[in-house]
Amino acid sequence: MTKNEITGQVLLRASGGLPTSDISVREWDIKSYIPAAINYAIIGDYWGNIERDGEREIPNDFVAEFSFDSVTEENGIEYLPFDKKIVNIPGNQGIRFVMDDCGNSYAPRAAGVSKKCYWDKVLVDNLEYTFIGKKIKLFGRPPLATNFTVGVVLDASEMGDDDDLNIPAGKEPEVIDILVNFFIRQRMDPKDYIIDGRDPISEAQ
Repeated sequence: MTKNEITGQVLLRASGGLPTSDISVREWDIKSYIPAAINYAIIGDYWGNIERDGEREIPNDFVAEFSFDSVTEENGIEYLPFDKKIVNIPGNQGIRFVMDDCGNSYAPRAAGVSKKCYWDKVLVDNLEYTFIGKKIKLFGRPPLATNFTVGVVLDASEMGDDDDLNIPAGKEPEVIDILVNFFIRQRMDPKDYIIDGRDPISEAQ
């Protein structure tokens, strides 16, 4: 299902089945909230799979791959510049894998590990990464490893209007319901524009 398809269905239901030019809900409003609704569904499905089957994997169809032919270094830290927005799955699981051209896979580095930490010295040879501030920082990279492939679950805001969205199987109705309920509440909630007994909107007219 694409952004345009979801937007059309939400617009139809939020308008009571008859969209008109004066409806308060606009297409761009709906599209701006689609990523949040999808992320909510993905994370819920992720935790549901863990609780039910102990399964932490995400379908390969959701994973986008990016290639890097060099490593950037800054203040002694090696990293891959990455400015795409990803789904905020707990434990940095929005990044599904980091691999180099020597056949090595890198594991997520535990939070709080630093150069002065005992465990950092013990695990100095471990191949690890962290994702902070648009940088995938690398630890333990072998000198011969220069090319990297990174797999991530992209946030829906990074996708085009006609791209198939990464919605878990069977979760399309849930995503649409989340959006419809939000915009129906927005439309029906009363707005109080009166301030100190004065109505600035009426006065302006």
